[in-house]
Amino acid sequence: MPTPPTRSWMTTSSNPTSASEPRQAPIPTLPGSPYPKGENAVAYIGQVQQGLRKAGATDGQVEAVMDDMMSGDYDHLYDAYRRLF
Repeated sequence: MPTPPTRSWMTTSSNPTSASEPRQAPIPTLPGSPYPKGENAVAYIGQVQQGLRKAGATDGQVEAVMDDMMSGDYDHLYDAYRRLF
């Protein structure tokens, strides 16, 4: 199985590649217990969105994660969800 591409919100590098590139804080890992696979996709999205906001993520970070989670099928959404816990 090929390795999935790394999404920009998954990188934790604090070293921008150029002086003009803004420095972004890494997406926080969410506390708590993740839902098991098989739950409603909306439940995953809601838990991530709420958790990111509580963890202090910026609106841009939340939007990037939400865009990525909703860019594929259910398995992609769940994989993105599990990377945050």
